[in-house]
This record gives sequence, structure tokens and C-alpha cells, in this order.
Amino acid sequence: SPLFCILKMTEIIPPLNAKEVTKLANAGYSNVYDLLEASDAELMGILGCDVQKVRKARLAWGQKVLPKSILASEYRCNRVVTGLNGLDNALGGGMRTGTLIEFVGRAGCGKTQICMQLAASTAAVRGGNAVYLDTEGAFRPRRLAQIARARGWITNETQSEDMLSRIHVMRPSSADDLLERLSDGEAIESRAGEAKAELLILDSIAALARADFAGRVVDRQAWLATAAASLKRIASRHKLVAVVTNHVIADFSRGGCSGLSFYGRGADPVSPALGLLWSHCVTTRCFLEKRQVDPPFIDTSLLHEDTLNYGSMKHTEKPPLGCLMIIKAPDVPNSTIKYRIDAAGLLDDDHSSSSSIISPQNMLQTNALLYS
Repeated sequence: SPLFCILKMTEIIPPLNAKEVTKLANAGYSNVYDLLEASDAELMGILGCDVQKVRKARLAWGQKVLPKSILASEYRCNRVVTGLNGLDNALGGGMRTGTLIEFVGRAGCGKTQICMQLAASTAAVRGGNAVYLDTEGAFRPRRLAQIARARGWITNETQSEDMLSRIHVMRPSSADDLLERLSDGEAIESRAGEAKAELLILDSIAALARADFAGRVVDRQAWLATAAASLKRIASRHKLVAVVTNHVIADFSRGGCSGLSFYGRGADPVSPALGLLWSHCVTTRCFLEKRQVDPPFIDTSLLHEDTLNYGSMKHTEKPPLGCLMIIKAPDVPNSTIKYRIDAAGLLDDDHSSSSSIISPQNMLQTNALLYS
């Protein structure tokens, strides 16, 4: 049956009865938040009742869904580690639950790689569940399993299957489809709640926003605001981390989030896409940049015929160096972390691949102790 956010149609909140709740559903109200935003006149017309009853109903709905206040001394949140030690340290121990975290950068900088790394860590190490919204068709179970194997999180096919069974992949086909799934309790939110998910990944928000709103900036901004509010509501309600990826646009103005800040001359300046409104929606923004190298660090003559087999690549020198910059965060200062991408995903550049991988035991211990 349809859900009014966390309220099932069968859960009747006085002073309304079952017949009146059905009237609201038939009128197109999909959740309690829509009802709270509706005018008294609209609700009176649908329900056929007086204004006093409407206001009593509005008060009851608000008491059910609006967050309760707590003392600052009582505020606690858990953290989810990323597996990139420098980033976890810079964030104060990992990604804070109940927040919306964005990874933004050029194509090939590692945005999807870190999303799959986060999903693998959540499922294989913590034994938790993740919901993965793949709008670009870039999700690859094979790559996810390779990251987990390279880090020692799984050692056999049984563990691999168990890990993959904890990652719920969905493919929104359009901006409207994504918004409907986010606002409909039977879709993403119920999946996250039933699976007790610790992580919600959207890779990427920009793919749908740029494709479906060409030339309609006002409509796009309204859609982005609604999507961000839905993501943060789910993150807060289910105590999970919501992660999104974003594209970049050319930036011909001075300053901004440009590759010039790390690499100097030779990189075209870019800034995060989707505009100023979206930048205010995210809680934490991480900008990724990967250095371009010449010649390529992979000797293509040594590749096996199966070019999809990442493990068959023969490296003639170290992989390209990347730079991850925390450029917006409410609780930590801006900082810069150097990283490399190899079979184990994103790793700190300061150490070798083996020494910069956190063991499953240490990751679990770290997560158990990290509260702030």
C-alpha cells in the first residue's frame, strides 16, 4: 500500500479516519510533507470538513514526522570510513552519518571508483547494506569485487557473493523517475529502511540534471532542491551516509575549484557543475583532480586481450597521482589529500599499496570507536 513517508495508509492518525486518508491519496498527496505544505482551503475541499479539523490533522502530522530537538551535549553520530586514510583523517574519522557528501571532478578522476570502494567497504567489512543509484551505467560488480580482493576484505567466491548481495542497485531512467523513487516510501526509502542500509550512493546527480533540463534552469534548480532535501531526509531518518557524484564545467573566471591550484599550468580551470543552489545543498564537498601524464602509465602492448580485466594491466611506472581537496565542510578545515588509483581503488600516495590498506579488523575497530 502507498506510504505517507514513514506512515502507512493503514496507520490512521486522528482526527482523520480511513476514508479521509484514502481521499487524500486519491487526490495525489504522496507523503506527509506534501500535506503539511498544502493550504487549509485545499484540504478542506478534499476532505469536506471544517478548518478546525484540518488544523488538528496538520498538528498531528507534524508531531509524527518533524524532527525533535535535542541538547548539543546529547548529539551523537556514527561515522563510515572510506578506506582512503588521508580522507578519513581529514574528515575527523570518516564520513558523518546523516549528511550529504559530494565527490566532484573531471571524467576519470576516480568518482565512481570511490563509490564502489565505499560500497565494498560497507558490505564486505562492516557486513552492512548499501543502496546504489546508478544513473550513468558505470556500476561494475567485477570491479567492486576486485577492490575488495585487493584489500583483503574477501578471499573467495562465497564471500564475494555475500558482499554483492548486500548492495541494492537501482537504475533511475530520468530525473522524474529519480525524484519519484526518492519521495515514494515504497522505493528507495523503504529499501534503505528494510535493509538497514548504512550507505546511499547516487552516481551521478549531474547526469540526469544536465540531460533532462537543457535550457530550463529554473526547473532544474527546483528539481535539485527537492532531490537534495529528499536525500538528506533519508540520510537523517535512517542514520546513513548519502553520497553523490557531480560533474565539472569550464571555469574561465579567476579562482574557483581549478586543477591550477594543485598542478599549476597546463590544466584547464574547472568548477563543480549544477550551480550555486546545489553547492549550498551538499553538507561536504570533495573535489578530485587527477594529473595527466605523458607517456601513459600503462603499457598497452602488455595488455591481455580482455581489456576489461583490470588485473591484467602491466604497470610500467606508478599510477597517476591524484589530489582530493575538501573545499566545503561544516566540521573540519579545508585540506588536501594525495591519492593513487590501482587495483585496490583509491589509496594514499604517501605509502605503498600494501601499507596504505586498512585491515578489516582495524576498520571495524575504528568504526566502533568513532563518535563525535
